[in-house]
Amino acid sequence: MKQLGDFHTPNAIDRLLENNEPPSDEERVEILSMLQDLKAQLERPSRNANETQSLQANSTYQSVLSVLSFVRCIPIEIWQRVFEFVVFDPTMKDRDPLRTLSRVSRRWEGAASTHQILWSILPPVSLLNTAIPIVPSQHSALRSRLQLFLSRSGSNNIDFQCFYSSSEDVWRTNRTVLLDILNTFVEVSHRWREAVIHIPAEVVEEALAPLRADDRLPRLEKLQLELNVWALDREGLRQQSRVVKVDHFSNAPNLRHVTVNTSVISVPAFPIHILEDNNTVFNFHLPWPQIEIFKSRIATIGRDENSYRLIPEHETDSGPRDRLREVVYHVRNGSLTIPNRTSPITLSSLVKLTLRMGNTYPGDIFIRHLSRLILPSLVELEVHEGNFIHRPVDDMRWPTLYEGVATLVRQSGCSDSLRRLRLDEKVGPRSPDELQELLFICPSLEHLDVRVLQDHELQVLRRDANLPELLPNLKVLSLRWPAEYTYSESYILFLRGRKPALVKPSTLWEVVQSRISTSAQQQPRLQEVRLLGVSSSKEEYEVLNAQMNLLIGDSAWPFPAGSWAASDTLDYEGLSQLRTALQKKFKPFGGKYPTGAHVNLMLHWEMDGIMRKLEEFDLEGCKGVILAVSLF
Repeated sequence: MKQLGDFHTPNAIDRLLENNEPPSDEERVEILSMLQDLKAQLERPSRNANETQSLQANSTYQSVLSVLSFVRCIPIEIWQRVFEFVVFDPTMKDRDPLRTLSRVSRRWEGAASTHQILWSILPPVSLLNTAIPIVPSQHSALRSRLQLFLSRSGSNNIDFQCFYSSSEDVWRTNRTVLLDILNTFVEVSHRWREAVIHIPAEVVEEALAPLRADDRLPRLEKLQLELNVWALDREGLRQQSRVVKVDHFSNAPNLRHVTVNTSVISVPAFPIHILEDNNTVFNFHLPWPQIEIFKSRIATIGRDENSYRLIPEHETDSGPRDRLREVVYHVRNGSLTIPNRTSPITLSSLVKLTLRMGNTYPGDIFIRHLSRLILPSLVELEVHEGNFIHRPVDDMRWPTLYEGVATLVRQSGCSDSLRRLRLDEKVGPRSPDELQELLFICPSLEHLDVRVLQDHELQVLRRDANLPELLPNLKVLSLRWPAEYTYSESYILFLRGRKPALVKPSTLWEVVQSRISTSAQQQPRLQEVRLLGVSSSKEEYEVLNAQMNLLIGDSAWPFPAGSWAASDTLDYEGLSQLRTALQKKFKPFGGKYPTGAHVNLMLHWEMDGIMRKLEEFDLEGCKGVILAVSLF
């Protein structure tokens, strides 16, 4: 019988542990015999064994036991399937998970390297905000990594992301490098399935010209293209007027989901209105008859010719848009051309329409433009951030936003399908009757998101058994108020000449009570009321202050006097420390844990610890509103 100090980890076991491989049948028999001897010796203490020998024997026992783990017996095919869940997890899209998986063991590396589908999502090439020239070693590493994925993915479809932005001076140095990287992607364009390309507009034609051929993009289904420009040239002057024609993807037969954005690279030394100004006109040509989802964000001043073309100039212009299901369009400033066509166009499949139009059109012109659409399947409609106060609200010659939306709903026949409606927070209805008319033709609405309503307007939403009910299915009510509600008093006087009136809390409470009480018809109850503010300075306390001003200070509010006073038993300092920890570590973006942290067990452990500390606080005598303010 071996003594306790005679047991050492055999070389065969060291090899299995290093390679993370399962033992063969012969090795398994030998290891089981060794394990029995070692276990028996450990259970029979020896007088001559010292503490070091005991620890060594126990370590050997654990190593031998781990070699027999069932995890090591999992077939490679199972590992490959598990790896697919990791690689194709949307939260891992901006990372390189295969690099981590391949470093675990030779067995995992072998399982991953021979499974082609795992290599079909290329590692992101992220060169955003590049401040210095790209050195040859960095260029070589990027290129080698891409070539490795392209070779191991076989002939499978590929998804890739390529981002680049820098100052104009740095761009001149890196131009050749970026062109080489883009050429690597273009050479395999026949395999593209999903492409994300964020590059300077200056390189579009030179890099993407080969894509115009009919057979270059047969598999492309989803495209996200962002073109950035510089607000100023090297001499600090505005760029000269130019037109950038982007028709490189018009021959992609399977393209269904398109996002086209433009952005301006900022120069910190200049005012924001200069940074947004650029004399570049983008002319996008897309295969409209086959597009199902279209999104666009235009940050340059009004320089977009063809992106927002839901209403073509002529009946035959660019073909029908029958497949469009979702349109999200956001432009900050600009001068888009209003189509001359006066007859309406039907988008029979459109389910979601979001228009954030900035100062693109005068409000009345845009409202008339919107009323030309017929959307019989519409479920979600958002129209906000527009210049809707261009005309006096009380001028009956000009249509209001509420009138325009009512016209759209009425002529589209989408009353039964419309579930969510968000309208601009800067304007409200001309009268309660106008609001009532709009809501009456939207009986299926579940989420209403509008400017904060005044008393006489909010009363329209109160349930009354003696009157026809408006919005019987309403579940979420969002009330927004413009930035001037959180500005200083002097600025409000300058902006409007008077401070806008806020709704009385008692009126809001009556509306809420009428919609959460039990009814005989068992109608869906109001589930959520959201009070949303916008602060120009982005200071959270200003928004919070506006919310509290909306809710308190009314004698009819259903809480006894003094109920807002702070509790003497609550440790506010400790609660503030926990709030700081929560904000620092558990933000969805940024902080200690980035996107994908929901799979991090350490994160769950830390969250559990903080929540247990919260449970220890003495909240007796403390009103819930105080706790909410403390955790804001």
